[in-house]
Amino acid sequence: MTITAPVQPARDANPPPLRLETLVRLRWLAIGGQTLGVLFVALMLGFPMPLVACLALIALSALLNLWLVVRFEAGRRLSTRFAAAQLAYDCVQLAALLGLTGGLQNPFSLLLLAPVSVSATTLPARATFVLAALAVALATILSVVHFPLPWMPGETLVLDRVYIVGIWVSLVCGVVFIAAYTNR
Repeated sequence: MTITAPVQPARDANPPPLRLETLVRLRWLAIGGQTLGVLFVALMLGFPMPLVACLALIALSALLNLWLVVRFEAGRRLSTRFAAAQLAYDCVQLAALLGLTGGLQNPFSLLLLAPVSVSATTLPARATFVLAALAVALATILSVVHFPLPWMPGETLVLDRVYIVGIWVSLVCGVVFIAAYTNR
């Protein structure tokens, strides 16, 4: 007598990966955090920074979210390609914001891991690895191309190049670990 585990029907085996409502809520959370962070640094700390450009990037995400809410129903399950494109947008938008505020010197550069994490837990491995490659490419660009880190007026904070390389290596290791391990 052979006992086998029950097999679920094929239609339940791979449901569409992510609900639109989940992505929209995560993006609203990012929008709120980015807005608070930028306003705190500019207004409370008084650090000079490209405030209008930063707020414009954040507003672009808010407009995208509003368009998604108006265009699609909240409970809609997204195709893998559409969900991956939304997470890729989040990576690029965050990278642009980081580029305006210090690149990898900005302590919030760690948040480049967030879209990869969401992908690794909800999307197929292929989409996650593409998103991971995008995050690594963006981190690489940010290690070289960025505006200065907002700091005390009249002062410039310059971190040693070896330290920046260390931040880059840690981000790459985090992206690879999340993409490989979480997706398993």
